[in-house]
Amino acid sequence: MESKLQSVSKEIQGLEDDRKAIRSQKDEFLSATALAQDTLNHNIDTTTAKVRLSERKLQNITQEWVQQHATNEQRITNMQHKLSRENDLKKQAESTRQSVLKELYISSTLVG
Repeated sequence: MESKLQSVSKEIQGLEDDRKAIRSQKDEFLSATALAQDTLNHNIDTTTAKVRLSERKLQNITQEWVQQHATNEQRITNMQHKLSRENDLKKQAESTRQSVLKELYISSTLVG
């Protein structure tokens, strides 16, 4: 009887040891899980910050491009107006030259 009692007592002690080992493994698992979660959260935060920075950079580049495009368009428009005015002046000068040549021709034929 006593040997059965000792056998059961040893079995109970073994089960208690197993329970302690399982609790220890559980604690280690929970600790590792918490560390992994912290690492994951940190990585998410870091990536989110990088994405926001990239978005701001893209927005700045886009705004700069839009401004530069508008400036270039204005320069093109100004140059077109300038060329148009120059062409008008050239036409006017040619017309005046033709008129002067006609007058000179008429004058020279009347005098001659």
